[in-house]
Amino acid sequence: MIKKIFFIWFFWNPIFHFAQQKGAISIEVSTSYHQFSMSEFNKIISLKRANFHPSVNITNASNIKDGYGFGFSLNYQLAKLIIIGTYSAYTKASSFTEFNFITGGDFGAPLDTVYRVENHDLHNLSLGLKTQFFINKLGFWERSTWLSRIESVVELAGGYGFSRADFYYTFPDKESTGTYKEFNKVSGIHFMTNFKVGFKFSDKPLFSTLGLTLGYQYLKTNRLQGGEHNNYFFSKENTPKLDFSGFSAGIYLTFGK
Repeated sequence: MIKKIFFIWFFWNPIFHFAQQKGAISIEVSTSYHQFSMSEFNKIISLKRANFHPSVNITNASNIKDGYGFGFSLNYQLAKLIIIGTYSAYTKASSFTEFNFITGGDFGAPLDTVYRVENHDLHNLSLGLKTQFFINKLGFWERSTWLSRIESVVELAGGYGFSRADFYYTFPDKESTGTYKEFNKVSGIHFMTNFKVGFKFSDKPLFSTLGLTLGYQYLKTNRLQGGEHNNYFFSKENTPKLDFSGFSAGIYLTFGK
């Protein structure tokens, strides 16, 4: 195993180093805060809460408004001002319903209060292509001394999103990883645009840029699956779409030219 790792490093390291010296390849990682447009999903969840049995006491609940994300991209410098590449972007959002109800009392059975949390976790992984236009490589920017280390980029991206809604129960008064789990998979077209401003803190061939990004993404999936007789979390006539569209803000780090 060690020999294989050494061989891979020995073979690819000079190629990757040469490509970066030529300014061809860069890797970017990012983390971000996202706003989402989950009004349809939240509405159906609220309707489901309203249809709880009268004996159920809801003690706390939340709706999905925002979440977090991570990104990774591999880029190639097509021209002085333009970079093209592939990207992957993961986002997650969650909501919950805390409730309790009393069991027992029949035929002399003792009364007992059961505490449950209904969890709704939404995930999305988007894959696609992107292009970046470097404002800081325009002539007027490069001639400015105080702007020489500032990176300014407009980014456009498009691809496809693979989403999943996880529904499950946990028991706060017991050790449990969750029961009655359902994994409901959907998908949709993904578009994203970002404006990035960064600081180039190294001039070496393998240098890095750290910066801030502001953007907007569009992603609305097809409807979740639904069915009767508790086959699915939602009934067939009340299956929402997942809408991950919204503004975002985050931090990015680039390795390579």
